[in-house]
Amino acid sequence: MDLSEAVAATVSAVPDDSRDKAVAYVHERPLAAGTVLLVDRRPEVLIGTIYLGFVDCEPGKNWGHPCRYVRCRVDDDTVEVTEAQFPPAIEDGRLAWVAQFVGPEVPIWAVIPASDGQ
Repeated sequence: MDLSEAVAATVSAVPDDSRDKAVAYVHERPLAAGTVLLVDRRPEVLIGTIYLGFVDCEPGKNWGHPCRYVRCRVDDDTVEVTEAQFPPAIEDGRLAWVAQFVGPEVPIWAVIPASDGQ
């Protein structure tokens, strides 16, 4: 799977009932196998290299609230969507989110600005 396919998979994971108010993000660099991903604040060691997408279903609201993680495996094109209540994080680093879809009702202040993840 390449980055453009991961973007498409993440945008397609936005729930139909949240399309007007959700934001979909992708971390545009693959996360390597062995990276510790915090899933709903619980550590999970990645067993393969993935692109990570994140759908915030209620941007601007305090956590926890509905969101989705989209794991796009680089080696076999598998896409796994997981429902959660808190945004993903990684140990020993930052995720560099880039907004790929912004619902028409989302205020600009609620969108995470792009960063280099450093």
